[in-house]
Amino acid sequence: MKPTKPFELLIDADPLLYQSLLASEEEIEWTDNDIWTLVADLKQAKEIFNAKVTDLIHLSGCSLYSLCFSDTKNFRKEFAPYYKGNRKGKRKPVGFKAFKEWAMEEGVSNEAVGRSLLWPNLEADDVIGILGTEPKPKHPRVIYSIDKDLDNIAGIHFKIEEKDDNVHVLFLTLTPEESYKNFLTQCLSGDPVDNISGLKGYGKVKSTKALEKSPTWRTVVSTYISSGMSEADAVETARLVHILHWDDYNMETGKVRLWNANHQKIATKDTTLGC
Repeated sequence: MKPTKPFELLIDADPLLYQSLLASEEEIEWTDNDIWTLVADLKQAKEIFNAKVTDLIHLSGCSLYSLCFSDTKNFRKEFAPYYKGNRKGKRKPVGFKAFKEWAMEEGVSNEAVGRSLLWPNLEADDVIGILGTEPKPKHPRVIYSIDKDLDNIAGIHFKIEEKDDNVHVLFLTLTPEESYKNFLTQCLSGDPVDNISGLKGYGKVKSTKALEKSPTWRTVVSTYISSGMSEADAVETARLVHILHWDDYNMETGKVRLWNANHQKIATKDTTLGC
């Protein structure tokens, strides 16, 4: 069932930027010179971006939305320079900077009320995580992202699945216990996409099984130690995979409070935190 208005849809806009631009790129071969160039039609990219956002708003039933973008600076790289190091050398789509500026300044033209957000030192996921965990928001919020990392945030998640040429709309509610377990699972498995190694040999299935009987921070630490690593290694991985919550970010200074076991607040009341 679609949420009753007015709900605010928190949109991870980064993938939409890439998808829209890549779809508007075209290779051109110059006759008799063996020269090829790559061009992008930003007008077409804008139309694609507008259509994608409008579809999300329509399918979700939300009347408000926030387009969340990543800053060029990332607080995670300050303590882990290797973070996303596997993406070095990979090109951004043609016209990316100008297109992102347009999306943030002019945004989408539709009937819903929207805003664009980019906060210093944060990724779009963190902006969504902070807003999604605000204690008393003016409007209830719904999270949309194709990134699995946001499964670490409790709340209503809006997802789209395409199957047999049909579009299926899903609304999933993640409890604090479920989202916390997802976080612990990532502490073990890491995230190869972002160059976070985690524990060798621990994919999602093995990590989930390791937490089956006791989904606690103590289990994570003991698993690291039994694998020949340290609690400090576990904490560093946790700080990388943790999506920021409302009280993790100072909006006036742009400073981030790094994750630590002592201030993790969850409904599961994990008594092993701070061990």
